[in-house]
Amino acid sequence: KNFFSKYPISLIDKKGFSNNNSSINTYSDDWNTISQSYKNSKKWVCEQCGVNLIHSKTLLHTHHINSQKNENNISNLRALCICCHANQPMHNHMLDTADAHSSLQEVLKIRRKQGIL
Repeated sequence: KNFFSKYPISLIDKKGFSNNNSSINTYSDDWNTISQSYKNSKKWVCEQCGVNLIHSKTLLHTHHINSQKNENNISNLRALCICCHANQPMHNHMLDTADAHSSLQEVLKIRRKQGIL
């Protein structure tokens, strides 16, 4: 009762999940297939900045808009280059590795070649 006096009732999970029966936020077993298919449907172009990564496919990610890795509805997915993906809320951890820095630089180089910046 105290919770709903402060927070809206719309926060109740409409599928009936609770902390006792909800699925763990992990990728589904078919995630790689779903991700590849989605990026292919977008012709390997970042949906945010427009960079074409057809020749550098590892630099294009499939992002879950609502951060639920197991919700693979098309409406919850976006094809994003690593730069745009890392700038999403709660994704700054993607910048913590040397490989990520190298990938970011590669995307920036491709963007410049394609006249995107």
